[in-house]
Amino acid sequence: MYFKSLRYLMIYFYAFILLWGINRLLSYIVKRKQEKMCNREKNRWLISKNWINSLNEDDFKNECYKYISKRDYSKILINKNEYADFMCYVGDSIFYGKAIYLYENENLKDEILKFVGYILRNGENKGIIFSKEELNSNILSYLEKLFKEGIHLEIVTGNELRKSIIKYKEEKILMEGN
Repeated sequence: MYFKSLRYLMIYFYAFILLWGINRLLSYIVKRKQEKMCNREKNRWLISKNWINSLNEDDFKNECYKYISKRDYSKILINKNEYADFMCYVGDSIFYGKAIYLYENENLKDEILKFVGYILRNGENKGIIFSKEELNSNILSYLEKLFKEGIHLEIVTGNELRKSIIKYKEEKILMEGN
């Protein structure tokens, strides 16, 4: 009787060791599969340079809002007028934002002028402009002139916005993978 119960005890012990080993092996396999899936997801977020051109106006403004929301503003409001799309509060001052979705017949410099006029009328001198188009030397010299006059505009082109989105997606995937 004593040997029979000892035999059962040994069988239970070996079964436990076997199941524990299988559990460790399966845990390792699951972890490796999750890492592979995470890397696959990261590769899916490679965004082409033409992606920004495929966005409609509302989607472009949404991507601009996401870009602004990653910053350390105390409050961000969506502004529904033709001059500014966003109002960001930085301490006691207001920071305006404009997403310029140009059509073929519009001029980027004219849109910048409208935006600058709007922020000056509201007593501010800081803003951020999002543009799908790359800036030419004429516009860059105009922005330098504005900077010398005390108007601080940050320009985010479509390519910079695309790079920011890729970076954000990679950071999000890395955080979820850990």
